[in-house]
Parts: sequence; structure tokens; C-alpha cells
Amino acid sequence: YYHYFTTEALALFSLGSVALMYLPLAALAWSRAWSATPAALAVGAVCALVEVSKLFLVGQHPDPTNVLIVVVVTLLTLQLANKALRPRAAAEADRYSSENRASENHASLVLTQGALARGAVARAAIPALVILGAVMWAVRFPAFPWALFTLLLFCAAAVWRRPAWALLIIPAAMPILDLAPWSGRLYLDEFDLLTAVCLAAAWLGLGGQIGVAQKARISTLTFGLLALSLVLSTLRALWPWPALDPNSFVSYFSVLNALRIAKGAFWAWLFVTLYQRVPEGGKQRERLFGAGMGIGLLATLGVVLWERASFVNLFDFAADYRVTGPFSAMHKGGAYIECYLAVGAAYVLSVLLRANDWPRRVGAALLLALTSYAVAVTYSRNGYAALAVVLTLGLLVLPGPGRRDWRRWALAGIACSMAAGVALMVLRGGFAQERLTQSVRDLGVRAAHWADALSLRDDDVATAVLGMGIGRFPETHHWRSKELQLAPSLRLEKEVGATFVRLGAGAPTYLEQFVAPQPGETLLLGMALRSKVSPFSLNVSLCRKWLLTSDKCERGVASAAPASSASGAWQNIELSFDTQALAELGRWPKLPLKLSLHLPASGLPVDVKGLHLRAAQGPELLRNGDFSSGLDHWFFTTDIDPPWHIHSLPVAVLFDQGLLGLVAWAGVIAVALMAGWLRARQGAVGAATALVAVCGFLTSATLNTLIDAPRFLWLLLVLLWLCSCRDGTVHPSQRSGQAQDKSGHLAAAP
Repeated sequence: YYHYFTTEALALFSLGSVALMYLPLAALAWSRAWSATPAALAVGAVCALVEVSKLFLVGQHPDPTNVLIVVVVTLLTLQLANKALRPRAAAEADRYSSENRASENHASLVLTQGALARGAVARAAIPALVILGAVMWAVRFPAFPWALFTLLLFCAAAVWRRPAWALLIIPAAMPILDLAPWSGRLYLDEFDLLTAVCLAAAWLGLGGQIGVAQKARISTLTFGLLALSLVLSTLRALWPWPALDPNSFVSYFSVLNALRIAKGAFWAWLFVTLYQRVPEGGKQRERLFGAGMGIGLLATLGVVLWERASFVNLFDFAADYRVTGPFSAMHKGGAYIECYLAVGAAYVLSVLLRANDWPRRVGAALLLALTSYAVAVTYSRNGYAALAVVLTLGLLVLPGPGRRDWRRWALAGIACSMAAGVALMVLRGGFAQERLTQSVRDLGVRAAHWADALSLRDDDVATAVLGMGIGRFPETHHWRSKELQLAPSLRLEKEVGATFVRLGAGAPTYLEQFVAPQPGETLLLGMALRSKVSPFSLNVSLCRKWLLTSDKCERGVASAAPASSASGAWQNIELSFDTQALAELGRWPKLPLKLSLHLPASGLPVDVKGLHLRAAQGPELLRNGDFSSGLDHWFFTTDIDPPWHIHSLPVAVLFDQGLLGLVAWAGVIAVALMAGWLRARQGAVGAATALVAVCGFLTSATLNTLIDAPRFLWLLLVLLWLCSCRDGTVHPSQRSGQAQDKSGHLAAAP
């Protein structure tokens, strides 16, 4: 009856929600070894009580069909669990029986079989619920929900069939699966959903056995100390636990920013655990991870080339356009793209040195040249340094051809020379020269910013040891810094019947959304504004824009006269935009168009609500213009990045995690670099490649924070662990003069 008066999509979502809500009760009934009929009746009775209670709740209506749904779901769950887990449980019981037949009787074997079956379903229940919850969350995701839903299902099926595929899918998706400019989601995004689904599916594919025991080593101890520091600094940022509201997830001023960053370390821990557990050998695991890094790099280069060709020109090196690639974290500045490109270059160079066929060698050489071009057009000076470190150190450290194979060494030298030549071609351009001449001045500005950041800390022992807490710099800088440029606040507020956004004063910050009008039509933008200060104004622009740099804009100013704004009442304002000058948006490649709202440089706080954008007879072009769904579909960018970053990894660690974090990070990095160097000298390909990649990452991090983005914290921790990973491939050219001992470890031959 209720489904008759709603859409099919809402009816399907309601069905799935009810099934998911009572699924844990069905799993609990199985774990207690209940038969199907009593379990279905018991869970159905619970559902009936819940539905009856809705008679006494305002705005709620009981739905009797939910009871039928729950009964069917419980019966199906128990039957499927029996069929799926009985063979595995029986096999485990038989193995246990053969080992203990002398001391166990038949009754105890029956109990053992039941216990093993219940243990198997208990291990499978959590990952199954994770996958189900992630795919249902994807259906409600603001941007491309059904595409994301399909991707998650495909990855779950692939990883369940072969758990090692997660080692390829996750690093490949890390740079390119980034929908924040369309979704507006900062705290729980699509990469989190994909990672959760892949790890849970791998858990299921491995029968719930993810953990693996290891001997305590110095690397284990240093990583443990770092984990302790991350946990303590996260708890310090969260204490006291804040009251949750819509503003807890819309900006980096929230204390929950600590959890947003720390989840990168959590995903890294689970990824490394899976890396150790999959049954494939070290060589195959290294290949899968390297292939994932290569796919991610290739996709990133594709976005960079499209961005340059669309907005400037591939060979226009005088324009001040800096590429951002697919990384939404660049919306507040930073060095994320150049850091990732330098890390990817290490894996390309490794393939180039080890390839045994000419197609792979030539392909790797061309990819290395494109990577050099992409780094060059970021116009990042520390990006240039990071790439130079990777290429130089890679030729010295990476296992490659033997000394007599001069052709492959010549090809590697030619490829690196090509990469250097491409970079020099860009560096001779006017904008790069301007950037390089300002290096000394900009370094002084960075040093002053570091000193200001450290002066913002509390003066107590807890802060000195544990830091201010992870992710607390943006808000601390906003309230305490004496620098001229401060990050503006961005808040959602509610009043009777409406939600509005309050744009605070500060460094220029743009609240924007992708729109897709027909080329050449006139658009009308309507909105309601108010301010407690008279007069006020709000800048509005319609621009060709990807992330940071805009081009060919149509601009307008929404303002109110002093007399009308003095009372603080809402003012309805309408602006028109003639998009005839933007008509080329309909050509190929189709260029993105954004509507942006921002305050003037000396502007005052303004409240905005009720936005709508449409042509005279056309449909609504804005999504969530009334902010009823928070800031879904809205994304903010800024041209001024110091208020958001400390711009130095060591200084940022000292601010966030204190002396304990500084010692922990120094220990992990030192141990990883030493282990990577020793493994590289033994010919370990994976460790050597990770060593070169880590050095490129750290070079970029000298003047940038980087790990304030969870994906890059994940990347750094995984690379550091791979440096010290003992299980891997030894290049054939390094095997001479080495032998294997009985335990399978490489040892020096007599």
C-alpha cells in the first residue's frame, strides 16, 4: 500500500533498508544454532513490536509488510549460510578429527563442527555487512550513484574471486576515483567505499583469515610507536567529544577532521595486512601493486593532458596555468599532484630498467617523458626537485640490467635524458622562469609561516609531547594567527523553514558547483541574501574552470543598498548571465563550467539561501540550491593556501603530534630507508622501487605537508612498509653470488 504511493527507487531503497536492519538478528540466530522456523518467528516478532511502536510516534506509520520482508530475509539468510558454510566447516571438522581421533569421541566432533560453522559465519558476517552497507551508501551518493554502485559490485566480485586483485585496484583508484568536486563530500568519500569493499571482499575470499603472525622486528616496533602517536594525537583532537551537527562534515574547522585524516593510516594498516596474507608469492604481489601504481599514473597523465589541451595549450609555456589533475585535495593548494607524479615515476623507471622486450621498454620511456612533462607544467619547484631525486637515485639503486647489457643501460640513459629535455623545454618558458626567480623570497615566506604556526600551539607539557591534535591547524590558524590572510569560515545555519549557508570573511574562497547549460543561452540566477552589516555584496561568476584557475568568465555582483540591508532582512536578488561568449563549451573537448560564489577581498559575512539557475524556459541547473542536503554538490576552492597547510612535513608533525610523533616518524622513516637500501643491494625489486618512491615523496614533503590528505598518508605508510618488506622479488642480475638458506632467506654464497 505504501509502495504504491512512492517511486520504485524509494521502494527498493526501503526494502533494502529493512532487510539490512534485521540482518544482524538473523546472523545472531545462526550463531546460536537456531533452526530456520524459530529464528524467522523470533526476528519477525521483534519487527512486529517495532512496527506497533510507530502507532505512538508522531509522523510514523506502521508497515505490516515489513514483518513479511524480515521473515523471508531471515529464512533466506539461514539457508544460504548453511549451504555456503557447511562444506568449509565440514572440511575443518574432518581435519580436526584426523588429528585428534585418538582423544576425541563422536559427540565432541559434532560440537566441533557446529562451533566451526558458527565461527565461519561470524567471520563472514562483518565483511558481508560492510559490503552491503557500502553499496547501499553508494546508491544514495550525491554524484554518479549508479556508476559508483556498479563499480563497487564489480570490484567486490573480482576481489572475492581473487583477493590479490585488491592490491591492484586500490592503488589504481587512489588518484583517479575522486568525485569530491561533484559530490561535495570531504569526510567519507568514494575511495573509502571502494577500499572498504575491496578489503571486506578479500576477507571473504580468504575465509576470514586476514591476520598473520610475524616475529617482532625493529620495523614492527617503530610502526607500533607511530600508531600509538597517531591514536593519541587523534584522541587529543577529539577531546572533549563534540556535539555532532551538519557543520561537523562541511569544512576542515571541525574537530572530526582528525578522523578524516587518521582513516588514511587505518586503511594503510588493513592494506598491508592483506598484502601479507594473500596466497600469491612476493613477485606476484609486487607486480600487482606496481601495475596499480602504473594504471593510476597513466590515468593521472590523461587528465593532465586533457586539462592543458582544454584550458591553455600543450606547448604554451608562458601562460600562468598550473595543472591540478584529478586531485580534489588541490582545492586548498598543496603539492599533491607533483608528489604523486614523482612517486609514479619511480615505478615507471623500475619497469624501464627491468623490461625484457622492446614494446615495454619504449612504452616505459614514453611514459617517463610524459610524467616529466606533467611535473614541469605543475610549475612546482619542489616537484622538480622530487623528480630529479627519483631519476638520479633510481639509476643508482634500482635493480637493472647486468653490466654487460649496455643496450638497456643506453635506453635508460636516453629515456632519462628525454625526461630532462622535456622538463627543460618547459622551464625555459616565461612563467617557469618567473617562478624560479622568486624561490629565495618564497622560501623566506615559508620560514615565517612555519614560525607563526609553531607559535600558535598551547604552552603546556601535553601539547609539547602529543601536539595540538591531528587536523587542528586550519581552525587554530583562523582564530590565533596574526598573518594577514586567514581562512574564512563556511557554515550551514537553519531557521524556520529554510537552510542557508553563511560565507565568512577572509582569504578569497569560492563556493561552486558544476553546471551544464546549453551553449549561448541567457541564464537567470536567483537567490536571497542578507547581512547584519550594511551594505554588503557577493561576487558571482560563471567560468570555464576545472579546479583552481578559471578562464573566460561571465561575472556579476549581487549587492543591496544600505537602506534595504540595514535591518538584516532577506533581500531577493536576480542576476542574468549571457553565455554567448562561452558557446565554445559545446565543442570537443567539452569544457567544464562552474557557478562560483565568493566574497570581495574586503567583504563582510553574507548569508545565502534559495539559489536557482535556469534559462528562460529551461530546467533547473543547480542541485541542492536550497542547501537542504547540506553542502552536497557544492565544493569550495581557494587561491590562498597557507591558512590550510603548514607547508612542511616535519613542522606539521611537530604541530599535530608533538615530540612523540616527531620521534616516531623519524624512527619509521630511518628504519624503512635503511631496510630498503639493504634490500635494494640484495636485488629486491619491490623494496628498491619503494625506497626511490619514498625519497621522492620526502623531497616533496620538505616544503609541503601532504599527509593532511588521507590518501597521501595511506600512500606514504604503504611505501615505507614496502621498503622493509622482506618477501619480494630478487632481480636475476643480482642472484649471482647469492644462495638461499634453509628458511628461504637470501644469504651470501661462500
